[in-house]
Order: sequence, then structure tokens, then C-alpha cells
Amino acid sequence: MSAGRGPALTRRALLQGALGLSSAALVSGLPTSAARADSGGDPTRQRQLQARLEALLTGDGNPRRAVPGAALAVLRDGEVVVAAAAGHARLDDADGHGARPLTPLTPVRVASISKLATALTAASVAEEGLLDLDADLSRWLDFRLRNPAWPQAPITARQLLAHVGSLRDPAVYWMPAPGSIAELLTAEAFTAARPGLSFEYCNLGYGLVATALENATGERFDRLARKRVLVPLGLADCGFNWSGVPPARRETGGTLYRRDDTGRWQPQVDAATTLLGGREPIILAEPGFALPAYRPGRNGTLFSPQGGLRAGVIDIARLAQAFAPGGPGEALARPVGPSRWPDASTADLWGTGPQLLPARAHGHREAPDLIGHPGQALGFFGGAWVSAEGRDAIGYFVTGHDPQAELARQPATGLTHWESTLLAIALEIRGAAG
Repeated sequence: MSAGRGPALTRRALLQGALGLSSAALVSGLPTSAARADSGGDPTRQRQLQARLEALLTGDGNPRRAVPGAALAVLRDGEVVVAAAAGHARLDDADGHGARPLTPLTPVRVASISKLATALTAASVAEEGLLDLDADLSRWLDFRLRNPAWPQAPITARQLLAHVGSLRDPAVYWMPAPGSIAELLTAEAFTAARPGLSFEYCNLGYGLVATALENATGERFDRLARKRVLVPLGLADCGFNWSGVPPARRETGGTLYRRDDTGRWQPQVDAATTLLGGREPIILAEPGFALPAYRPGRNGTLFSPQGGLRAGVIDIARLAQAFAPGGPGEALARPVGPSRWPDASTADLWGTGPQLLPARAHGHREAPDLIGHPGQALGFFGGAWVSAEGRDAIGYFVTGHDPQAELARQPATGLTHWESTLLAIALEIRGAAG
């Protein structure tokens, strides 16, 4: 195996996929009662976690910070230590669709946590020799990818996955079908930095990598990620933009919300009309375009590789687990390029996809360094992390927020109030587990 390629999916992961050990099967005993917590854990711990999640629903005393739903899961050695949820996956709407409770199995759009699955997909394709993470990505595109300020400097998949490819997000970083992703590469999409030398978080880079993966394999990104990553990891009932998600699970999916000026929760994505009866992946397309007409390799943004994965809170913890030592994403967790912050003593770093979050950055000094990714979009705030030694994995999220609320981001990590609170709860549970 060359140093520039990510590892193949492990034999254990492949076995889990072959046996159909999806997250839903592993926790099929989860109740859907008012408590909605995993009955396999310590009862006292479960009750305490449930109470803390329910406190988030009311904003912990600050109504501006109230959320419609919150969920958290902690895994130890691949087994669920605790998993719980509070609030609603879906609220009553004007069309008469009834409310649904949020559970640890409810799939939602997990925003940038999706990037973990995209990075694993790229590593799998590279392992097969169909793409080189450290070669000029132009080899797998229908156009020459160059920063106009550095026309002789190649841009690689690894640079884009690590946010050091000298790209930045334009106002819109997605392209409706049948358009080409090349149309997004205006001057606004590039920084002045030489590729590889400066960090700039960029969603568009993931669309470019997905486009290259489609060209390298001849397959749509959603199907490629499902076949190479989600199914082998036991996440067969998850999918990008609902692709491949069984209809019965899709109908239990969660809506993401933002509060309007009147105090009402307004759906942002995956309202009931999308979830109920839906069978096809959700894409942005011009009128008259049909998905079967899409040619793979033209527009990798179509299935939202930067943020469109639908998964539950236990699912995202299992996804993070893939980056632990011995996992299929182990090599991707090595630092790439510069830190996001000038002072590396307190900074987080980035690998080829995952964020590397040392304890000194997240502020819990008795807790481990973490590998994973946060997610923040359309009312969703969450994270999926695995401890650096690999034993413990956590996932958490809230499903809506009030745009008028103070986000209270941590200066060293960018984590918001909700993320910091849930991360602290998860690390506390991990510590109590011994």
C-alpha cells in the first residue's frame, strides 16, 4: 500500500456489511416510548441523560436556545453504552401530518459529518488504484482544475478533502442538473494562496472530489458511497440525499427546523411531504430533468457529498469509529497541511476528511483527543467523534435552532453552545463508563 492511498475497508467491516448488521439491527430493542432511550445501558445513567436532553428542548432556561429535538449516543468497543433522544423528529404541520418523536434511530440530514463518508469513499477508490489522492485531480475531471493565481500548481483530492486546496465557497456551491460543476469555478471560488499551503474550509472541494470519483469509476456518487462505505460499515439504511434508504426508514426521518420571527418552527429540509412516500434520491434539477439522464462525472454536487448524508445518531458514531486505529479511515486521520489556527499549541488540525481535535482545543483535558467532524447547517448542529485510541465513539445533534440565538462558539474549535454542551455530556458519560 502506498503512503498516498487510504486503506481498504477492514475485513470486520466487510463481514458486518455482508451479514446485514446495520445500526438498526444492532439496536433493534430500542423503545419508542416517551423515554426513547437505549434500554441496554445503566438505568440511572439513561434517566440522567434523558433529563439533560429534555433540558435542551427548553434552552436550559434560555428560550432562545430551545431546540425541537436532541439526540446523543456513546459507543464503547463498537457496542452502545447509551443512546437517547428527546423532542420531535417532526412537528405537526399545516397539511395535517402528525408529529413524530425523535429516537436514536431517526435519520436526519447530518450536514458536514457527511464528509467522513465522502473521504472514506475516496480512499476506497484510491486503494483500488482508480484514483490517486496525491495526483493532479484534473486527470479525473472533464476540465483542467487550477487556481488562476497558481496556474502551474496541481490541486489534489487530498488537498481538497483537507481544505488546503486553495478553494473557497462561492455564494452557491452546488449546481442543479443538468449543469456542470465547472460552472461554479469562477474567480470567487479561489483564494490567493498556493494549493497546499493555507487552510480554507470549503464545501465545493468535496463536490469536485465526488465528480472525480464518478469519472474514475463510472458510477453515481450516491451509489458509489453506498456500495464502498455505507454497506460495508453496516450503515446500509443510510444514504446521501436519501439514496438507497429503505422507504420504511425514510418515513421515520427527521425534519430540520429554524424558528421564524413569530416563534414558530419552520421546516428547512425533509418536511413530511419529502419523507412520506418518497422513493427516489432528492436532487436539485432544472424543470424536465430526469435523474436517469444524469451522466456520472459531470456534477458531483448533485448528491451533496459535503453534507447530504441521512443517518441517525448511532449511525454517525459508527461512521466516526471507522477513523480509529485499525479502521478503514486510519490513514486519513493523519494531519495534512497547516492548522486552521495560528497557534498550533491550542489548535485543531485536519486530516484527509476528519478533523483532529486535541483535548487542549476542545477544553476537556481529562478526555481524549478526538477524531471526527462537526456539522452545522439548516438548523442542525452536531458532531461525530472517536477517541484517538479508538475505543470510544460518540454522536450527537440538535434538529433546529432560533437564528436570533447567540451561537456562543468556542474560539478554539468553532463549536456552538449546543455542540459544546452535548460533547461535554458525551465525554462525561464516557468517563463514567470507565
